Amino acid sequence: MKKNSVLWVILALFSFALMSGGGGCGGDSDGCRYGGGVGTADTHPYRLSDPLQALDNLYKEFKENEYRPRGTLRNIRVHYGNPPPDSLANHIQGYANYGDYHILTHSNTGNNSNHPGYIYFHQKDNDYRFRATSPGGYQYAHPGGIQVIGDFLLGASTSDNDSLAWIYDIASLKNNESPGTSGRSKILMRWPGDTSAAAVGITDLRGDIRYSGDDMLTSGNQKKYLFAVHRYGQKVELYISYPTDGLWDSYFRPLANLATDKSYDGIALTRDTNDDVWMFAFRGESDGGSGFFSWVDVWKLTDDVLDDLKEIRSDVRVEQRLSVDEGFQLGVFAISTRYGTGLAVKSDTEIVLTATQRNIYTATPYTQYNTFEK
Repeated sequence: MKKNSVLWVILALFSFALMSGGGGCGGDSDGCRYGGGVGTADTHPYRLSDPLQALDNLYKEFKENEYRPRGTLRNIRVHYGNPPPDSLANHIQGYANYGDYHILTHSNTGNNSNHPGYIYFHQKDNDYRFRATSPGGYQYAHPGGIQVIGDFLLGASTSDNDSLAWIYDIASLKNNESPGTSGRSKILMRWPGDTSAAAVGITDLRGDIRYSGDDMLTSGNQKKYLFAVHRYGQKVELYISYPTDGLWDSYFRPLANLATDKSYDGIALTRDTNDDVWMFAFRGESDGGSGFFSWVDVWKLTDDVLDDLKEIRSDVRVEQRLSVDEGFQLGVFAISTRYGTGLAVKSDTEIVLTATQRNIYTATPYTQYNTFEK
């Protein structure tokens, strides 16, 4: 990212007073740009009648100069017994909703690789706050983009040498119990020697999906899951599973690749009322200084050409820049779709987008975020 060096120093010194720790990669080199995150609050209780119209509905009032959706500034209370990882090297990576909980993933890199990544769970009325270690072990210090479906959180994490995707049972939050204590997790897939797995998305499906080498599915009522993994700046890999005993027991098989040169910091899959699959993909692009412009791209995935390990035919239907209220931080530390980003389907015509600021701060009781909603 291009930076004005003087402005960067001023912003870093200003923000250091509000943050814990220092040093490390600064969060802006290619090695640190994995993540952002997306989440839905339920097992897709609603399907969108028109995803592009739902995005258009985010314009709160029509004005000639109001050419992009405008965010509303909100706060998450985030006090913990221990401070978050040093905030110049690390930052919020992913965001999702689950019931009345915010979920944030946070990197925890340091002078060696023996650090766990963290997942923070914040009840929205602030009565319960938990911190858990992200799946994969202590060396996977960089959890990325996430999405929730049903009672499961799915995400990606990287170490210094490789990356993986995981599933995490978070049902205990219904009883205000920490998933770190009573939950369970497992690894879905690994990429040895490759640290590009940045974010995941998932949706359930019904109807026929072709898979090379398998019999054609003929039952329109058999549940399947489409799982997407964004390989940073390369492609989106799509996997299919048709389990008999639910998502936890799924085995995901390679299905197709979606080629893209975009570096998305979060992705989310959802369905429309025709059972077509759409992907909302979030990215932060340099504003020419020390900050980011916030963008959401909306893709339609055309299932008529899905086949094993072939390039999927799809077009970006919309590239929409968002107007973000940056909150009390500036530049690289401000709210943007570079960091934790979420999608929730509120009804068949309404969506809610979320974007967080870069860090969890110890000198204030809050981290800030924007919502974009009708």
